[in-house]
Amino acid sequence: ASSHSSSSSSSSSHIPDGCIEKAESWCYTICGDSLRAGGEECDDGNAASGDGCSWNCAVECGYACEGGSPVSQDTCTSTCGDFVVSNLEQCDDSNTLADDGCSGECTVEHGWYCDIVPVPGDAECGRSSCYTTCGDGLRAGEELLEGRCDDGNLVPGDGCDDFCFVECGWNCTEGTPCAPGANCLQDSVCFTTCGDGAQAGAEECDDGGVRSGDGCTAECLREDYFTFEGGYCLRSVLTPICG
Repeated sequence: ASSHSSSSSSSSSHIPDGCIEKAESWCYTICGDSLRAGGEECDDGNAASGDGCSWNCAVECGYACEGGSPVSQDTCTSTCGDFVVSNLEQCDDSNTLADDGCSGECTVEHGWYCDIVPVPGDAECGRSSCYTTCGDGLRAGEELLEGRCDDGNLVPGDGCDDFCFVECGWNCTEGTPCAPGANCLQDSVCFTTCGDGAQAGAEECDDGGVRSGDGCTAECLREDYFTFEGGYCLRSVLTPICG
């Protein structure tokens, strides 16, 4: 008799289920997707700098951003008068007053110049320092005060000196407006007045009158046969020469 034996072997097989064991998830935010999340200071829906929210979603100097959340984007605005010059401002002198060089809309006013001074510790931030320039032909700021002028040069002896003060014996006109509504005047015109008692400019004399025959003519020219005493910005004294 023969015997027949059979053996069976069992084997196990792995059926893929689409899941890799022990895989780690990496989560991150996307700057510019209009959703402020994670460590983003802002997210205005783009990755462009210069609009208040930078390329890496940081609030830029001179701006304030609000309204952003995991479901909404930020709106960024600059504030005129906060003493920080943003990309939308020409200047910012810490106030919104007019006639000090930087207007209430943070634009440089006519006749003024504004430098941007870096803020210590922040290379991207700047503050404004505004000033007028004597000799540029534009009267602004203190140059609008009585006794001041700007004739477009820094040459003394022409009525307006190199510090923009009216010189002795001269009169200077106010000038014409720089622009409608601007507190600024263009080019003072300076002239002397014969007979005002102050020798200036091309006057050879000025005795305080405009009558000829007394040593100083009506055009402030010296007449013959008179001695002269006086000088620049002084009343002339003329004495007849006898004999």
